[in-house]
Amino acid sequence: RILFLSDRSGSENLWVMNANGSSPRQISLYDDDPIWVSPAWSADGNAAYVTRFWPDRNAYETWAFRLDASDATGAVLIPNWPGADRQGETLSSLGAMPSPDGRSLYYAAHSGAIGFDHPAEWQIARRELATGKTEILVRAVGDTRLGPVQSSVFNPVVSHDGRLLAY
Repeated sequence: RILFLSDRSGSENLWVMNANGSSPRQISLYDDDPIWVSPAWSADGNAAYVTRFWPDRNAYETWAFRLDASDATGAVLIPNWPGADRQGETLSSLGAMPSPDGRSLYYAAHSGAIGFDHPAEWQIARRELATGKTEILVRAVGDTRLGPVQSSVFNPVVSHDGRLLAY
């Protein structure tokens, strides 16, 4: 099957279809013009992870959709605001990729506002799905002579045996 994003319903949504192009089915049913990026299969193929960008927050968050669910509403997996009161520093997660065993999710992470006046420091994080415990694995590289950040890291990909992380 192929997991993809399309606006064929009028708004961009998550879709799935057979590898030969037959039987396209809309998974997410949003009509408020969501901005989705980077869909990825869960390790068992029964769910999908996708990043949603919120222009009013200038932040990204990770959602999960059960592909066998009838309501197809999805749920926020990694919110872009800490705590239920939505106070504090903005957290962004982008481009989730599950581990082969399905226990962890790797993604690009950023804390704080995303601005255009200086480079943003994106890092690679791993979140344990059962506990929510998050760990930064790869940090952005900086040089005090040139400024705080000259590079960021994105697009984590885990090898099939789970032993190699590329970005």
